Amino acid sequence: LRLWDLENRMAFSTDQGIDMLKIWEKTHQKELYFLGPKASVARFHMGPFYYYWLTPAVVLGRFHPLSPAVFVALIESFTPVIIFLFAKRFFNKPAAFYASLLYAVSPLAITFASFAWNPNTIPFFVMLILFFLFAYIKEKQERNFIIAALIYFFAFQLHYQMTIIGLLFPVAFLLKPLKNLKSYLLIFLGLCFSFMPYFIFELRNNFYNFKAIYSFLTENHSQYYNRVGNIEFLSRFLPDFYAKTAGGYNFALGLIIFTVTMVFLFVLVFKNLLFKQKNIKNSLNLWFIFNFLCLLGLRIYKGDKLDYYLAFMFILPVVSLGIVLGKIDFLLKQKKFGPTINFMVFPFIFLFSLNLLKTPIFTQASPTSSYHEAKDLAAKILELAENRKYALEINSRFYNPPTRYLLTYWNKKPVSSAEAEVAIRVCHPGKDCSDMNDNNKKDVPPQLFDKIDESVFSEKTKSFVVSDFYFIVYEKK
Repeated sequence: LRLWDLENRMAFSTDQGIDMLKIWEKTHQKELYFLGPKASVARFHMGPFYYYWLTPAVVLGRFHPLSPAVFVALIESFTPVIIFLFAKRFFNKPAAFYASLLYAVSPLAITFASFAWNPNTIPFFVMLILFFLFAYIKEKQERNFIIAALIYFFAFQLHYQMTIIGLLFPVAFLLKPLKNLKSYLLIFLGLCFSFMPYFIFELRNNFYNFKAIYSFLTENHSQYYNRVGNIEFLSRFLPDFYAKTAGGYNFALGLIIFTVTMVFLFVLVFKNLLFKQKNIKNSLNLWFIFNFLCLLGLRIYKGDKLDYYLAFMFILPVVSLGIVLGKIDFLLKQKKFGPTINFMVFPFIFLFSLNLLKTPIFTQASPTSSYHEAKDLAAKILELAENRKYALEINSRFYNPPTRYLLTYWNKKPVSSAEAEVAIRVCHPGKDCSDMNDNNKKDVPPQLFDKIDESVFSEKTKSFVVSDFYFIVYEKK
């Protein structure tokens, strides 16, 4: 489901182009990564783990643009397996089947598992963290807490949304404090090791990222805040998210799933606390706490809540629903009236089928993708160059990085204006040739900012529009 028709479905635009150029550059120059991708809302960067995570797959794939997307799809294909093991160990086998199979066909999860981007493997890491934290609280083995912490240190570098998942660690510590001094030492050493390249960069660059993060947190971000009101958050935003992940993009069904799972979990937790000696370490109680922390953390963050900001929550609707269906199945079997019929199979089959119909096998891919558009643009540039050395300027943030990467991958990359025999300027959309380069980005491949030096070229000899791209060709004086 995640690899199906991948070439026609995968995104290959600004971020993918920048990441591939960075990996190409560092690998061929045999240099280490000290920074990861840039945050989308500010000037600071993530840690470099994403590049270390992706580079082996890119090298094994001989730097083909599809290779990182295949890697992400394969990694995310293991997430349903971890969900199964998690739900089976801490709830029951029916819950494991329901939850894992529903996640396997979750339309939103499949969409983000089908291209390479730093947030896209977060569900995989979140499930690993939950597995080991639940094991620690239930079984009291400190190594499980240490493993969860080490996984978190690396996953945090994928995207800062993992800050919300970090709230689970104080809760786990309060429920079961670490007693062994060795455990604290191992966690500290793991923190230092996982962030060492990041810290080295900060020391070398006058704490560039720390200052950028501080500036972002202290600036006025009113233009981002309060996009989703409190009532709207519960009545529209969350049901819509549940519809995308578990309800086949049907809002009414998403509202039903959200309401039923939250009410049912609340009732079960209340019953546990009321009648079972207030055993807060019960698996249901722990899962409810996880739900509460996710929704609370998301509510505290008042900026845009785009789909990829919610990657840490992709597993929440399907696992909650699986737990509810598994619990009802267990309660019905306890009644022992008449033949044993698993009634929960019917709503599960309905939901599974509805979500499956929204997967790429049954939905037609768009006739073009950003990958094919970048390929077409790169091919047109080479056609205009006519096998001559060429200088290139692309004034489009969306097409500049992926097109330059494809030209590099084809061993046809541009040269400087001084070396070039011809220069090609590409504008998008229409005839907008204004400067769209962002020179404030730190540690970004410098070729993205290449500009044509018009002083060494004659007046433009060609200018025309092809597929909404405006091309200007300059000949050498």
